[in-house]
Amino acid sequence: MQFTFSQPIPLPPAQVVAHMCEEAFQAEKAARLGARDFGMSREELTTGTTVRTERRLPTVGLPEFVKALVRPVMVVVETERWEHPDDDGRQGGAFEIDVDGAPVRFRGHVGVDPAEGGSRLTFDGTLSSTVPLFRDRVEEASAALVRETMEIECALLEERSRDGSAPQAAGA
Repeated sequence: MQFTFSQPIPLPPAQVVAHMCEEAFQAEKAARLGARDFGMSREELTTGTTVRTERRLPTVGLPEFVKALVRPVMVVVETERWEHPDDDGRQGGAFEIDVDGAPVRFRGHVGVDPAEGGSRLTFDGTLSSTVPLFRDRVEEASAALVRETMEIECALLEERSRDGSAPQAAGA
């Protein structure tokens, strides 16, 4: 299923990406999602920055038919490969979300474009399930969880814009 999420953020693109690449930001996102455990790695490459997070989440709140397909604790692995910004300040890259032990994956493009009052953060990709009989229902339930994750991420960015939090330097 095609999935797109887009929201304005009152920060310039470079600050949005910097926050999304910092461990404190990702740890707070994991906590708000109810993660039991969280880990993150960040790699600076000549092409940009790769951030990989791993969150252990309980299946509480999932529809019963989905719980039957996954383990009691899901391990969600999210990878974002940010490219360097272009001359107009746009920054984008690829993302992947995999759920260990669940038949779900999400692949696509993430972008932050300059916009009036800050920027616009957009995730656009394909969410798929390998469960033949319940594919549509699993994808719909997964889309709701992905949307919740992105809404939390945007809320955190909004909070940082209001409190004036500057992104932390790598390794800080």
